[in-house]
Amino acid sequence: MVFPRKILKLYLSFLSRLAIKKHSMELIIIVGWHSTEIVREAIYEILNEKFLVRRNVKNLWWDLSVPLTVLGYKDKKRNMAGWFIVCVRALFYLIVGQRNPHKIILNLNTVHSSTADFWTEFIKPDFLIIVNQKTKSRLIENLIENTEKNSGKVIYDPLKSKFQFERAVGFTFGEEKNVDLKVVEGKNCAIYKYKNQSVRLSYSILPKFSSHFFASALSLGVSYGVSLINASFAALKVDFHSRLIPKIISKI
Repeated sequence: MVFPRKILKLYLSFLSRLAIKKHSMELIIIVGWHSTEIVREAIYEILNEKFLVRRNVKNLWWDLSVPLTVLGYKDKKRNMAGWFIVCVRALFYLIVGQRNPHKIILNLNTVHSSTADFWTEFIKPDFLIIVNQKTKSRLIENLIENTEKNSGKVIYDPLKSKFQFERAVGFTFGEEKNVDLKVVEGKNCAIYKYKNQSVRLSYSILPKFSSHFFASALSLGVSYGVSLINASFAALKVDFHSRLIPKIISKI
């Protein structure tokens, strides 16, 4: 089974590259230590009101999750006949189907170097959002390199993501003075500022511990020309409080 699986991975990688090119997919990739799925959902809510967007709705749990998601197939294991059908159908629709330009949001995480290398064979981010991550991993290193080659943009908090970029355009957010989207945390509320726009949110609406994740989603929104206030209203559809509390308690 080793040899057929290698062939399958090569073929799915090839089909994924074809799909990305044919449909002019803009790849929005989120990486970080934890809670990337919350940022994914907030970004989806922001962009979905203005653009055609897809995203993974479940955790990408094995190496074939990403190509299956890119190709639009259900993320599950299959027998040999099932994989054959997927491969034939995917190629057929890529040949005869109409173009469908859209954006796809993926939150990626893996500790396996082989999986990181496989995913980044065809994942070349237009936007790479790094949240809550100070140490590099094989996946992040590969994605930064691909983003730079793709003339993409890296969105990050300089205080929480200690990375340097040679060629990629950086968009910064957080509490530091010279960031692009500034977060000012007060006693009862946080203020989010971008250029001449600002939004004030009480901690009763958005808990203080959510500001980093919220700001990362807003940063992507304003990068696409969505106003700060509209991005905020859309992102607040996601319940940051109930999603983050279990992760904080379990320290993940």
